[in-house]
Amino acid sequence: MYKIGIPLLDNALGEGFPDKTVIVLSGPPGSGFSIFAQQFLYYGLKNSENGIYFTSEESPSEVAQEMKFFGWEIEGYIKEKRLKFIDAYTPRYQSISKDEITEGYWTWDVGAANQLRVLFSEYIKNFENKRCRGIVDSFSYLLRVNKFDEMVDLFETVQLTIKKYGGVYFFLVVEGMHEEKIVSTINHMADGVIQFKINERGSKIERYMKILKLKRTIYSSRLIPYRIADMGIELETTERIL
Repeated sequence: MYKIGIPLLDNALGEGFPDKTVIVLSGPPGSGFSIFAQQFLYYGLKNSENGIYFTSEESPSEVAQEMKFFGWEIEGYIKEKRLKFIDAYTPRYQSISKDEITEGYWTWDVGAANQLRVLFSEYIKNFENKRCRGIVDSFSYLLRVNKFDEMVDLFETVQLTIKKYGGVYFFLVVEGMHEEKIVSTINHMADGVIQFKINERGSKIERYMKILKLKRTIYSSRLIPYRIADMGIELETTERIL
């Protein structure tokens, strides 16, 4: 099992997520689903695991700064080669010069889905026989700029690679950006689906998550309220989740 690092949630799921699992995290902007993914990744790095971070909408340095805001320092793990960035942002916007691309940051033009499929699978294989956590941030970008059938094939290829080599990988999907058929297809293929929601009650913003599916795990069907605190995602309830 891969612990999340949020005690109440780990307890509710039987100590975290099962190995060889692909999980779709979806939510609207501001819901904190990307923070949840980064928190999960950092908890693994802190406990001697490895990480792969595919970033398409921010540079690796920007991701590092965001994580640092919550006290999640990752530069050391990059130098140790335990965290590998796959940078699909820099080639598009040329926001980082070649001198600033440090070891551990892999970059390429993601225009070719076949190239992406091969490279991402190879990076997963690099951590064979080692515990690894991964983030695809965001899969929404890939769905937006590539043909849907190609992305279904990519998703399936990555999933099969994970089944062979192990690990827990999050695919981040922005709510409201895609047609229902696309979302339903990806959710059906995934091993797990967790939705993050925002609700306005008066002048207060409430956030909650819901586990729609999670194979090989007994999970709650209840809404799980949470907040974004100084140290990341915290559950807001002391009640039993199950």
